[in-house]
Amino acid sequence: RTYAHKVFAVAEYVLPKFEVSVILPSYVLTTETDVTATIKAKYTYGKPVKGTVNVTFSFLPFLPPTSDYIEVKKYSGNVRKAVKGAVTGHLIDGETKVTLPFSKAKSMHSNLNKHRLVVTANVTEDVTNNVISAKAMATMCDSEVNLEFPDINPKNFKPGLKYTALLKISQPDGLPVNPSSEQIIVSTEVVIPDQYVKKFWARYWTTKKKSLPDKLFSVPNNGMVTIPVMIEEPEAVEVKITAKLSGVTRNLKLIKSRSPSSSYIQLELKTASKIQAGDNIDLEVTSTRPLTQLTYQVLSRGSIVKTGTVASKNKTVQAFSLTTDASMAPKARILVYYVRQDGEIVADSIILSVDGAFLNKVSVKVSNESAEPGDPVTITVNADPSSVAHLAAIDQSVLLLKSGNDVTADDVWEELEDYDTISPQKKFELRRWNLPVYNGGSDAKKTLHNSGVTVLTDCFVYQYIMRPHRWHSMKIADDVPYETYFVRRDRSASALAEPLRLRENFVESWLWNEITLGANGTATTTATIPDTITSWVVSAFATNQVSGFGIAPTQAKLTVFKPFFVSLNLPYSVTRGEQLALQANVFNYLQQNVTVRVTLAMSADFVNIFIDDNGLETYSQEEVFQDVMVVAGDAKSVYFPIIPSQVGRISLEVKAQTTIAADAVRRQLLVEAEGVPKEYNVPVLIDLAEGRTSFTKTVNLTLPVTTVAGSELVRVSAVGDLMGPTIAGLDSLLSMPTGCGEQTMLGLAPDVYVTDYLKSVHQLTPDIESKALGFMENGYQRELTFKHKDGSFSAFGHRDSSGSMWLTAFVTRVFHQAKSHIFVDTDIIRRAISWMIRQQAADGSFPEPGKVLDKKMQGQAASGVGLTCFVYISLLENQDLFAFSQWTVKPAMLKALAFLKTEVARSTDPYILAMASYAFQLAGSPQAQPVLDRLETMAVKEGAMRYWHKTEAPKAKQGFTSTQDTVVALNALSQFTKMTTGNNYNIHITTLLDSVPTYTFDITDANFLLLQTQETKTMPSEVKIDATGNGTALVEVSVFFNVESEVEDLTFDLSVTVMEETLSLLVVETCTRWLGQEDSSSMAVQEIGVPSGFSVSPEAITQLDILKRIEVQNKKVVLYFDQFNALELLIKPRIRLLRLGPTSTQLSSTYDQT
Repeated sequence: RTYAHKVFAVAEYVLPKFEVSVILPSYVLTTETDVTATIKAKYTYGKPVKGTVNVTFSFLPFLPPTSDYIEVKKYSGNVRKAVKGAVTGHLIDGETKVTLPFSKAKSMHSNLNKHRLVVTANVTEDVTNNVISAKAMATMCDSEVNLEFPDINPKNFKPGLKYTALLKISQPDGLPVNPSSEQIIVSTEVVIPDQYVKKFWARYWTTKKKSLPDKLFSVPNNGMVTIPVMIEEPEAVEVKITAKLSGVTRNLKLIKSRSPSSSYIQLELKTASKIQAGDNIDLEVTSTRPLTQLTYQVLSRGSIVKTGTVASKNKTVQAFSLTTDASMAPKARILVYYVRQDGEIVADSIILSVDGAFLNKVSVKVSNESAEPGDPVTITVNADPSSVAHLAAIDQSVLLLKSGNDVTADDVWEELEDYDTISPQKKFELRRWNLPVYNGGSDAKKTLHNSGVTVLTDCFVYQYIMRPHRWHSMKIADDVPYETYFVRRDRSASALAEPLRLRENFVESWLWNEITLGANGTATTTATIPDTITSWVVSAFATNQVSGFGIAPTQAKLTVFKPFFVSLNLPYSVTRGEQLALQANVFNYLQQNVTVRVTLAMSADFVNIFIDDNGLETYSQEEVFQDVMVVAGDAKSVYFPIIPSQVGRISLEVKAQTTIAADAVRRQLLVEAEGVPKEYNVPVLIDLAEGRTSFTKTVNLTLPVTTVAGSELVRVSAVGDLMGPTIAGLDSLLSMPTGCGEQTMLGLAPDVYVTDYLKSVHQLTPDIESKALGFMENGYQRELTFKHKDGSFSAFGHRDSSGSMWLTAFVTRVFHQAKSHIFVDTDIIRRAISWMIRQQAADGSFPEPGKVLDKKMQGQAASGVGLTCFVYISLLENQDLFAFSQWTVKPAMLKALAFLKTEVARSTDPYILAMASYAFQLAGSPQAQPVLDRLETMAVKEGAMRYWHKTEAPKAKQGFTSTQDTVVALNALSQFTKMTTGNNYNIHITTLLDSVPTYTFDITDANFLLLQTQETKTMPSEVKIDATGNGTALVEVSVFFNVESEVEDLTFDLSVTVMEETLSLLVVETCTRWLGQEDSSSMAVQEIGVPSGFSVSPEAITQLDILKRIEVQNKKVVLYFDQFNALELLIKPRIRLLRLGPTSTQLSSTYDQT
């Protein structure tokens, strides 16, 4: 392997400003009736947080259950108490203790031994109401003493040789037990064959058991006991070692190693187990037969790094030494073997942990552990001379939000271990231990296999097959909530000071540098500390042409702090026109109380709101201030009511001043346009082939009069392949939110078509293939959750009364096509086909027994021609699976074909005729051409274009308006492009916005699959496209804008009422009425906009039978349902809002968008 990768998320987020930790006992006895948890919260700059905490706990099984169903038992209760009632009896800064009683929860479990107690704390900061969560776990156990025979113990014994068992005695948390005079009792039982029984129905050996004398062992300080066992009986087939201490018993069962000649060797490490690269190690081989010569091999990272032979003068014990080096790190397998005169290979192996994989020793440090924003700081890196070092400094708030994106020593260790040729299970076991690990097996072949070598020999390699193990299932208990408060200790109590500097540099990644070290192996760099009050985590790694890669084992930390500062609590974005209460938080860590003047600077980007004594509002653009008293060691919030008036990023500048200290910050806030988002897309096909060398076309752009000013965005894209836009937009083909079974298929079907296409034109890159396969696997697994027991599929699975004919046919088509790329259980497809056949009507049609999500699928006369045609196509494409039911599927297809011939002859619907022509062509029916001829006569022709009414243009995200349209269009487009895609691309494209050359695109053979885009916020009246060169290309002009309101033929009547409005919550009720001509609507989706700074609690939404699914997305909640009734939403604020600007609530049929 020559590469490694990291996966990171791209999201809209607000960085957390504090972290929470939960401290539990490392283990809890099952006899306990309660446990005390300590919850701590501190800001990233180290100071404690004042707030409240809600604590929940649950019990989880120690081993993963194998059953599909986990029984969940719940108990709920609430406890609120002040920190004054804590154990210490006085206020505690940023910390509290809470007692969690087990009595009711334990009554639901017969045995909690080996379960995990999971405690979750949700801390709400008083100043901002921001919530941060943390979790901790403790093991439940019956005893304070834990005995364990580690899995590194050999599973086999060798008759005639000493077996050494390792027993670990510890507390349940793994720490050594307290000193005790009690000794460990170890007993050994040997199983020996007794008599060979011959009977007419069976032949077998009876066995007898022999007990060896018990042994006593004291408990050492490190808790590791070495138990030597000598098995003298050569006939022994099984050994059981039993250890007892303090009422706890553990067993170790051993199986005899196999050799046809009873020849065995045993390899042992005789020196200290902690090995550093460069150390000499002593090894010893004991044999049941005299040795003349031994061969050894040292393997690491998938390679043989050392080999040699050791001469032995007919001895049964032979010692030899090795010198380790960095190539043996992190794990080295030592294999020894010899070949008997009869050709049998006798082998043994052990695994050693070797430190020192990094010959290049790297360290990083900062000149100061703490500093103020804007101060200079020196970072020093040490490594081997002439190394190239790489530095990264990340805001700790980012790491609290998401960690794991940095390169660590553990990542490198695991990467090196992945090169090893042993099994993944063995790698996992080895990571737990740094002791020498036995690596032999039940026979010579298993020993060689465990060592990761492939054997090509004419010698005799004996093999024996071991028996498998299995797991057991357990039950699970769920959350038990409790609550308590945080408080923090209060500290005791002209002209205003001016801020020395304006803090405005709030980067999240500070350093991302490359430094070349000098001959002394040291390099320094000086940087200015950003303005965030936080802690910075600095990491480093280095590369060297001689000593290779090295990484700093510890990170440097720099705390940035001021004893007096102001901080703005901002949402990710707001909407223009909203009245926002801008929250400025003043933190006073001075030694005295201070009166603070907090000033909001004037800006043209927003207006201030003033409310007089009569409640009347006035507006202005001027500097405003408030005075507030902040006691020492505390924080206070002030609010500035403003209305953002500009779209984009606006600057907010706030200054906090006292007579002795001051601070000022400038932050950016994203302001989005108000109104309802709209878009349209104009595709332009450039064809420079067959002698054509130039192309020109002008696209006129218009906007409705109700367009919201400042919301316009024009995007021009170009690609050489017609499938390019689809490839780039695999994960966002439709704008509708996904969630039901039908929409989930759109995460699967396009990926299948695109992957098929790219493979056929030899353009399937590893990146695209990985992306598409990931979507396919996720889509396949998710779709299975919507399967009924009878094999059918529906939008919401078991929550629907019946499967859907259309969706089931859709699933069988796409699953069948996906089989060539991912694993698909063909039995699922067969069961779905069987279900469809059982639903077929006598006239050959396929009715819809389930919920009709898209009613137009059944045709204008409700004859079901469109649906029958779709099912028939699905059956045709799955003919290779029909061997399982020839007698049912073939007759069903003939009946369906007869039905279609009759109905299509009477149809004048171009949609039906188009589907039928494809179905007849696929079936090889002579009806295909006449239907296609009829369809041709209905086409609308404009120049070189030909189209039929009822279709709609693709969206800017390269999807079409409905599920069916998208599936058909992508399939057709991919098939067409396979036949038309060529090579020798050389196209130069110039786009002129209002006659001004603005963007250029060059399309060549190297980038014809790349979707190139340019955007502008300026709305031109026209876009002129000029192209020269050779080849074909697709240029798309996409226009995005918001409108104030829409006048449409509505099929729903929707009203939204604010039932309750306070500073702490909003309760919103929506009422919906179906206005369509049919008796009921299709499945519909309601999107309710959430005001800036507010969040939705899904648990507080009124639960209705018709409400199938709830999704909480950025600034909106999405509800999926069949019918309409009143329902309530409880909205909890993160940012206080004085009066909400308009937010949209949209209700639409999933397919019609009306």
